[in-house]
Order: sequence, then C-alpha cells, then structure tokens
Amino acid sequence: MILDVLFNALTFSSVFFNPLTEKIKMRYTVPFSIFIMVLCFFQYDFFFLTFIGIASYILFIAFITKNKLINCVSALFCYMLSVVSNNLMLVFLQACFHIDVQYLFQHPAPRICFYIVYFILMFLMSYSIGIYMKKHFAAGIHKQYKKTIVLVLLELVLCSVVLCFNIEFGQLYDYSPKAIFFNCILFFIYFLMSTLLLLHVVRVIRQNILMEQKEAEDALLKSYMDNLEQNAGKLRKFKHDYLNILITLDELIHTDPLAPDADQKHRDLIEYFDTYIKPTGQSIEAVDTRLTGLSHLNSSSLKSLLAAKLNYAVLCNIDVRLEIAEPISQISADPLILARVMGVFLDNAIEAAEECEAPHLTVAFISLEDSLQIIVANSCVETAIPMAQIYSGSYSTKGEGRGSGLYNAKELLGTCKNIVHTTGLENHTFTQTLRIYPMPEEKRR
Repeated sequence: MILDVLFNALTFSSVFFNPLTEKIKMRYTVPFSIFIMVLCFFQYDFFFLTFIGIASYILFIAFITKNKLINCVSALFCYMLSVVSNNLMLVFLQACFHIDVQYLFQHPAPRICFYIVYFILMFLMSYSIGIYMKKHFAAGIHKQYKKTIVLVLLELVLCSVVLCFNIEFGQLYDYSPKAIFFNCILFFIYFLMSTLLLLHVVRVIRQNILMEQKEAEDALLKSYMDNLEQNAGKLRKFKHDYLNILITLDELIHTDPLAPDADQKHRDLIEYFDTYIKPTGQSIEAVDTRLTGLSHLNSSSLKSLLAAKLNYAVLCNIDVRLEIAEPISQISADPLILARVMGVFLDNAIEAAEECEAPHLTVAFISLEDSLQIIVANSCVETAIPMAQIYSGSYSTKGEGRGSGLYNAKELLGTCKNIVHTTGLENHTFTQTLRIYPMPEEKRR
C-alpha cells in the first residue's frame, strides 16, 4: 500500500511538473507533493479522489506559474499521455505475458517492477515535452492567441474528466481484460484527437509568431533603407557643393603665383592644399565615376545599400569596381531579403579587403538568358578558408562570437527557392555568387 502511494505520487508529480515552461521552487512542490500522497493513500477508500487530485494539480499550477494557460495545457496533455501509456502497458502484459491487473495487485514483486518501468517511462516522456515547451513557449504566448489556448484547455479538461470517470468506475467494478482493452482504445482515441489538436494549434501559433517577427524585421529594414536613401541624397548634394568649394579655393590660391620671397605661411598653405585637400576632391570624383553603374538598377533599396557600402569602401582606400553593363529592371527576389544578404556580403568583403596590401572589391550584376547573376569578389589574406564552417554561426576570422552574419544570410537564402548561392576562393580572392532565377509565375508571363 505504501509503495503504491509513493509511486503514484512520484509519477503524477513528474507528469504534471516536468512539462511546465518554468521551474517551481522546492518550498512549493514539497508540501504539495505530500498533500498528493495523502490523497493517493485515501484514493482506494473514497470515490472520485482522482478528480480532486487532478484539479489540485491544475489549480496549483495556475496559481504559482506565470505562463498559466500553456502550463495547464501541457500538464493535462501529459496526464492523458500517462493514462494511455498505463493502459497500453497493461494490454501489453496481458497479450505477451498473460499478466492481468489482479495478478499485479496480488504479487508485490511484479507490481513494483511495473511501477518502476512506468515511472521511468513517464518521467522521460514528460521531461522531453518540458524541454520542447521551454524552448518554444518560455517567453509566453501573445494575447491574441489566448482564446484559442483556452479552447484547447477546455477540450483537454473534458477528455480528462471522461478518463477519470472511466478510471473510477474501473476501480469500482474491478478490471477485466476486455475492460482494459476497451479503455485502451477509448483513451487512445481521446489522446490522438487531443494530440492532433494541440500540434495544429502549436504549429499555427508558431507560424504566426514567426510571421509577426518577420514583418517587424522587414519594417525596420525598410525604415533603415529609406534613411539610407535620404542620406545618400544628402551625400550627393554635399559632394557636389564640396567639389565646387575646392575648385574655388584652387583658383583663389593659384591665380597669382606667390613670389619666391613670399610669406612662408602662404607657401605652406599651397603645399598643404595640394598634398591633402585637393586629393580628397579627386577621390570623391573617382567615387562618382566608379558608381555610375548604379543608375542601371531599378531597386531603390539595393541601390542605396550599394551606394553607401561602396562609398565607404572607396574611402577605406579599397579599389572598388562596380560592373552593371545593362539596365536591370526586375530582380526575382524579395528586395528586403536581398538587401540584408548583400549587406552581410559587402560588410565581410570590406573587412577582409582592408587586411590586404592591395585591397580590391568587385560587385557585378550579369544578366544571363535564364537568370541574373550577382557576384561579390574581394581580396583576402587567407589562402584556405573552411567553406563548410563559415556558415555555421560560430566560425569567424575576427574572433569568437563574430560569425553570425554569414549564418543569417544562409538562413535567409534558404527561404528563397529560386536563388542558388555558391562560394569560392582562388588566388587570394573570395567570391560570393548569387544566381537568381525567375519565379514560376514570372516565366508564364
């Protein structure tokens, strides 16, 4: 009797507490477990104490946890799993070893073995479900899904009530092989229905959460691109004004050559202007010359990104080449995803090129018959880069914790079925290539 009470209390405690999304302090669980043991002790003498036990667990979980609805759903789901597992084990013993319930209750040794196996099985299963719940629902569920979760909880409560009635009447009238087999079928049907419903709800909720996160990220990226485009316009105006100022200063300084005995400060001013100031104007003009191909791009977000990144690369004394031979009016890719991926490629390319003695960076857009090819090639110091590791999220030549960019780019490209991504390294030149094929609906046009 004591062993029955102990194993029942331990099993149900693990079934109800393991799947929770948060840990419960020992000072709460120990007194409650003792209370459950008392209920289990009197369960054989009083009818419907199973109802009281389950209701106590659910009320206790709802009272002390923050993620109440999800915790109650997962706890009731694990309870139904335990009932189904218990009946399946009994059917298995009857079918394979001809051991029925009466035999288990009359012989302590096989009953203890049954309890141990059952406890271990339920502990592992409920613990695995708990890991899943902590991973996906630890942060809670948005309020707009509250009604859906309440409906799932009510369905599980109804199923649990039916199962409790079945268990109580089974104990009242003794178990028989046919009754156990019928219970197993009934419990399995209820459990299967609840599992399918729960999996569907979880899938829908996760998809909606991911969609909301993507929409938020896209909104932020669009805002960033808009600001980038505005800044690019201001930069073009500044460069135009700056070049005009330099031309004016050049004329003023060199119109009347200074005599050999002129003031030393004037000669120093001319030398400083010719050495440091005038070359900046030439480099700005070079930037405009090298980036003239941007006018062939119809995508404003991609154009702004390339202008900002390549301007920065030129100012870092990197030999930049932009090759866009013909107008590109349409790119069969999400503009925000493409901008995010290209941003990662260009940032990595600039960082790698800066380490070289003769840094160079080439960005090319090549229109092929069946696709558009985008190439980002940069000089690099490494003669061998582990291609299998650079997209793992942990590898980086810059040190620990710096390698998430390429991993994120690979994840984004994985959502685009019409884009083929290849990577290469040859003669100290690292190359990223995107080959973008038209979408099926575009081909039909």
